[in-house]
Amino acid sequence: MLQQQGGKMVPAFNSPQGVKALQFWTDLENKYKVMPPGAATLTEDDLKGPFVAGKLAMFTSGPWIVGTLKQAGIDGKWSAAPLPRNAQQASVLGGMDIIVLNQSQHKAEAGKFLSWLMQDSVQSDWASSLKFVPIKQSMYSSPQFSSDPLNAVFLASLKVSRSRPTIAQAGDIDNYYGQAVQAALSGAASPQAALDTAAQKSQLALAQQ
Repeated sequence: MLQQQGGKMVPAFNSPQGVKALQFWTDLENKYKVMPPGAATLTEDDLKGPFVAGKLAMFTSGPWIVGTLKQAGIDGKWSAAPLPRNAQQASVLGGMDIIVLNQSQHKAEAGKFLSWLMQDSVQSDWASSLKFVPIKQSMYSSPQFSSDPLNAVFLASLKVSRSRPTIAQAGDIDNYYGQAVQAALSGAASPQAALDTAAQKSQLALAQQ
């Protein structure tokens, strides 16, 4: 929602765009009452059951949930759609990466393994076997992936997705932002005040490099 409003995660998510995004979220729960109470602390596992049972109209997730929903016996009753657009269309990339540590005693071997792992043939087998979407945009056009209309939705989202901040303090900043969201949703602070507090803590964390 922050990115959809045109805001940025770091360092100033207490910008007008950030406040507007969090105000929208609090309004969904408290004003329009279209979110379950306590939604800020609900996990994806808390939402899957009510969705499958027809008690929840929609929830935000990603391609990893497709296999579970396809096995839930609700074929023809659900689909996927991109996140709604505001100032811009946006989504978030996952935070998983593959790396070779600088301290590794087997850099050459690790590099060779990663080169093998990232081959199209290996990734194609990996994704299709685990019911995942491909990690490479170029692979979405192959018949085994293009035949599923859901993959077109995920590809469109992938093209407008942005990575989380790749900085050492990302974990702390993400935590501060989460605390701000919970404070605003619970009514403990206004969206502006909650984000101001989170931004101040984040600036302090960034200064301690």
